[in-house]
Amino acid sequence: MPLVEVDYDPDFIAETALTTLSQRLPDIVAEHVSTHGAKLNRKEVEVRFRKRAPYDQNHPRLGIRIIANHTSDREARLDSIWTAVCRDVASKTGIDLPLEKGGRTRPLFAEGCYVWIMLMPAKFGWIGG
Repeated sequence: MPLVEVDYDPDFIAETALTTLSQRLPDIVAEHVSTHGAKLNRKEVEVRFRKRAPYDQNHPRLGIRIIANHTSDREARLDSIWTAVCRDVASKTGIDLPLEKGGRTRPLFAEGCYVWIMLMPAKFGWIGG
């Protein structure tokens, strides 16, 4: 069950962009982070959003972190997974969404935005299940 954390600066990222990201990120991550042995579906991808807080330092305008269990398959495909996620976030969320206040538009990844994929040993299981 991958966990996706989206940090954003509300002074630069419009609600419409966040809405679109929340609707499309589960499918994008499920498609590209699946392993050859197990295909993920969108309901297996948890997505959390957090806006910049006053004491945050060096905060991006938009940061997408994907945390998933380490597998040798994912490790071998890490560069291609990252490239595919970046490409699909840009193309499937509408790269020209109004991201800045004041009516200006900029490409989604034009300034201070990133995708960071972290693979780590982990165990997930439902309590009592």
